[in-house]
Amino acid sequence: MKHITIIIIALLLTLSCKAQSPIVALDESLNNKSNGTYFKDLNNELNKFMGTWVYTDGNNSLTITLQKNYGI
Repeated sequence: MKHITIIIIALLLTLSCKAQSPIVALDESLNNKSNGTYFKDLNNELNKFMGTWVYTDGNNSLTITLQKNYGI
């Protein structure tokens, strides 16, 4: 009986998890989105920013290199 109770409790805890739900694309409107909404790059919107960007103002220059990080 003890094992059945533990299994039922574990099953209920697993089914009640709603982390990162709903998943929404970055380019969608922010109207009517709840606080738990997870925004994800579903349409590869961030790929156009990858590369090396250079800003020059007279003698000053700033170089920024952006690349994807696929985790640790």
